[in-house]
Amino acid sequence: MGLAYLHEECLEWVLHCDVKPQNILLDEHFRPKLADFGIEGTRGYMAPEWIVNQEITAKADVYSFGVVMLELVTGRSASGVHGGKWNQLVRCVEEKVEERQHEGGTMEELVDKRLQGDYDMAQVELLLRVALLCVKISKDERPAMSAVVAFSLATMSPRTFLPRPAL
Repeated sequence: MGLAYLHEECLEWVLHCDVKPQNILLDEHFRPKLADFGIEGTRGYMAPEWIVNQEITAKADVYSFGVVMLELVTGRSASGVHGGKWNQLVRCVEEKVEERQHEGGTMEELVDKRLQGDYDMAQVELLLRVALLCVKISKDERPAMSAVVAFSLATMSPRTFLPRPAL
């Protein structure tokens, strides 16, 4: 909700520009707090428009937040070496979802094994659906952060947002 406030409700809108797990702190009641309002992005979390020097908008933070959600589900870092080769998490998840569409795989393959089955698959699929909307290549196809909050609180269905990634 903090990003939605910064992007849409502040008198002067604020972009964080470095949303990543290390900059999301939890208070004693496990409420998230944003930290480190820097001007540099971090590899693996940067939106495509940042990399090609296009105008940076709130949708760049939405992209980064989507990457963080993918990390939460998969337990994998945004970028790094996996299985002896360099991978990017967004690409890996998109490929797995596409593979599931064509070959009938399961989304459970994406879930962090350390959870040992202790999760609600419907919630996992909702998180994946919302995260995949957030990491669309085109910033115009990404939802506003207020919509991401509504999706996450189940006050709005990601199915109402166009285009809808298939899961």
